[in-house]
Amino acid sequence: MTDSYHPLIEASYAVAMRTLMLRIAADFGPRPGRGGRFHHPGLVILGLLLVAAVITLAILLYRSRQSSAAAPNAAPQPPAPWSPSIAAETILAERFARGEVSVEEFVAARDALRS
Repeated sequence: MTDSYHPLIEASYAVAMRTLMLRIAADFGPRPGRGGRFHHPGLVILGLLLVAAVITLAILLYRSRQSSAAAPNAAPQPPAPWSPSIAAETILAERFARGEVSVEEFVAARDALRS
């Protein structure tokens, strides 16, 4: 199927859109002797509240999708069990990293802790 371009169709579409826009403007615009339909302060405030509600809803949906995409169906992991020997090995490894303990002392102390 080919796209056919016809200037008459485009011109009639443009005329129809202009006519529609003029009718909408005539409906909601100010009228002689009275204000337009949206000139009441209560309706302006109601419109602003509606816009704020839509924006808030969009932000909440965006955040909920971001948090669900970060960890889909991930169960929380329990903390690793603590034991004195693990804590002692951690302290020993930190001292070795700082250079307070030599390699031989580190290996001997680690083997003593694990036995």
